[in-house]
Amino acid sequence: MPQPLFDALREETAALHRRTIEHPTVQGIGSGALPAEIFRYYLEQDYQFLLRFVRVLAIAASSAPDLVSMAQLSRLVTSTVDTEIDALRALYGRFEGDPARLDNIEPAPACEAYCNHLLASVHQGDLLVSLAATLPCHWGYHDIGLELQQRGLPEDARYAAWIEEYASAEYGELVYWAIERFNELAVAARVDQIETARSAFVLSSRYELGFWEMAWKRERWPEAATAS
Repeated sequence: MPQPLFDALREETAALHRRTIEHPTVQGIGSGALPAEIFRYYLEQDYQFLLRFVRVLAIAASSAPDLVSMAQLSRLVTSTVDTEIDALRALYGRFEGDPARLDNIEPAPACEAYCNHLLASVHQGDLLVSLAATLPCHWGYHDIGLELQQRGLPEDARYAAWIEEYASAEYGELVYWAIERFNELAVAARVDQIETARSAFVLSSRYELGFWEMAWKRERWPEAATAS
């Protein structure tokens, strides 16, 4: 039996994913010791990311070749809006942020670049490529949540809530559907489709690590950093 494409791509990007899990921002969430100002910045940028990610998923759903895929991707849209974004806004408030100002936050360079990559991928109208681009985020966060949960939740209930959200069975159910559908589509895909999907997956994996690094450094556009 040939190796499922997702498994092959996870092996190819395993070192990147391990660096992501061991990144000080992620480890700080796991221990509960991450400085609040770094996590607030992360939440601000993640909010901007999720607003765009909803559009990415909606475009992917509109180009799905079958009703089941369209329905499941629509569930992902609903889950992102009703669960992730709502939970983020509430958590931002618990870290003394004002949820009303989230819409006015400017995406940092790394956030903007990642979102542009995702939008370019789904606009190709190929569900295999769309899933390849989005799975490093979906699967990656679920895996981070599970690993941090297994290590033991931090005493800070705010960080524990973030971990439990992404480690949840409900979140995992949608992730595992996406992996299964991705592997099914890969079986009948052309060589050029496989290569395009591979490139999208690898680049998204790089951006996942870059997003945590962006948060750690509280990255800003050069002119904004100079002005301050």
